[in-house]
Amino acid sequence: MKGLFRKRGGGKTTALVYTSAITGYPIVVPTTISKRYVKDVARRVGVSIPEPIVMSEDARGRRIGGVLIDNAEEIIRAYAAEHFNAPVIAYTITVDGDGDSA
Repeated sequence: MKGLFRKRGGGKTTALVYTSAITGYPIVVPTTISKRYVKDVARRVGVSIPEPIVMSEDARGRRIGGVLIDNAEEIIRAYAAEHFNAPVIAYTITVDGDGDSA
């Protein structure tokens, strides 16, 4: 697993769109607005990507070899709000031995 850490507007989503176009992995996003944005970025840069998946959608039964996650902090925040009705105070991310943070 690899992480991409940049400031807002730093090209993270664009990089993920290119990765999705190359790998064929769908991008998981926190909201339908994010889904529209990812599709718009793909259109603007002229690449074809699999349909993005909103985190609230049920993707069980789909054969997916891997996923790319855009704005993981928003997905973590939404999960905590929905399942615990609480804000996230802190979180950790482990970098697996087969990848490193970028």
